[in-house]
Amino acid sequence: MKKYLAVLAVAVLVVSGASMSYAAYCATDVVPAATLLFPFVQLDYNNPVNGDTTLFAITNVSSAAQIVHVTVWTEYSTAILDFNVVLSGYDVQTMNIRDILINGDLPNTGTAHNSGLDYDFSKPFNPVDGTSTPFQDGPVSYNNDAFTQAPAPPDMPPAEGTSVFNVPGVCAPSDSSYPNYPIIGASTLATFQDYLTLFQLYAQYGLLAHSDCDLYNAYNIGDWWETRTLADPTWMYITADVVQTCNKEFPSSANYWTPDIVAYDNVLIGDIFWVNNDARFSEADNAVHIEAVDPAVYQQDPTFYTGVESNGAADDINGREPLPTAWAMRYLGVGDSAIDTYIRAWKNQNDFYYYLDAGGNVVGFNAFDCWMYTLYMWDEDENFKTTYDDPWSAPGIGRLIPNLLPLETQEVKADEFNTPDTNGWMLFIWPDSNLRPFFYETWMGVKYSAYGQYSAALSGAVIANSNCFPDQVMPNLGLNDLVFAQAGGASN
Repeated sequence: MKKYLAVLAVAVLVVSGASMSYAAYCATDVVPAATLLFPFVQLDYNNPVNGDTTLFAITNVSSAAQIVHVTVWTEYSTAILDFNVVLSGYDVQTMNIRDILINGDLPNTGTAHNSGLDYDFSKPFNPVDGTSTPFQDGPVSYNNDAFTQAPAPPDMPPAEGTSVFNVPGVCAPSDSSYPNYPIIGASTLATFQDYLTLFQLYAQYGLLAHSDCDLYNAYNIGDWWETRTLADPTWMYITADVVQTCNKEFPSSANYWTPDIVAYDNVLIGDIFWVNNDARFSEADNAVHIEAVDPAVYQQDPTFYTGVESNGAADDINGREPLPTAWAMRYLGVGDSAIDTYIRAWKNQNDFYYYLDAGGNVVGFNAFDCWMYTLYMWDEDENFKTTYDDPWSAPGIGRLIPNLLPLETQEVKADEFNTPDTNGWMLFIWPDSNLRPFFYETWMGVKYSAYGQYSAALSGAVIANSNCFPDQVMPNLGLNDLVFAQAGGASN
């Protein structure tokens, strides 16, 4: 289904100097990238020691030292915490979200820091009306990690130490005695928790929704939504970008996408582990690897960060490839008490509006309907159901499509989706691939658990990406497209 455009192959060749790259922009492949997306991160605040937590790693596969800007986002698209990780050549940084959000311990990537920075984070922010920006002056590491390196392996260039960043305006330290970030204070960690658990704190209403975006009707949004409380694990996602300087900007700031900060080096790989010690479950997957092309060589619009940038930042300046618009995955054990399938979905925006009381106060949230995705489900005998069928449609009130995936990142049991049988497969088609006039980019994955002893997870299969190839829309979706893997080829 992937079309390798000649202009993109040439662009990659130009950006990489004289070396040929076999990675393909817009191919959603696991290759060195300029941005890593960890699309589903969870933490159990009620049992932080042995409950659900998420481990993630960033690896620099190049010999050159790199600065990586890490941002933690809520499930409703708000950036709340950012910090810099400085990697020498071939370096790896592993992190546990529990260490960061429970212990306040940011990763130690250097032997120096700027003690003059403010780590109080006491910035007023209202998550409902968006006034002020939370933690815009969040933690920043000024690191000088490696002045010398061991000899390089045979035939490989030597690892560059991070001393190259020890210059004013990049990541120069103000002293050389502090080996780590200061611990984040308890009050600040509590504020982070308030942001991250917002949708667990508020009432979750499934009583009002749009019917094809113009009529209001009543329906049940799904058991998972109505019963989710503070007793459940908290969801979030994380991005990691190659940058040129240590900085205190969020990717939603126009200042982030300036020549002084943005970088286009495709040098990072990443992986993620979901762990529950009590349940003895663990799953792992690759991060979403998002390649960059210098927009001076090739301009792409939309991009991965389209819709996130604010304050006048150009959509194409980041040069990151946009994510797909249709996915497929298998489901197992629907209705079986011993086997569970969970659908994981990340998208570039949430689908909510506020529920107000009589005084105009926000007391909860409703999910938009608006046909946000089209769903087809087959069993293993090729019988199918779709969001066009009852009970997806409420009798007598027109077409009503429940939006069971309204958050920016979530995990929803497959039993919620009214599958045709116990086992089969699902096809999720998002705008614009389902002809809805909205900009969506998505990642989807699936988790399986069985008998309280086994668990596994993997990314879904990409079926279409209308953000890169506008003709990949229903009913074609890019199936059987020819693949052009070398410069000079033309797409069909």
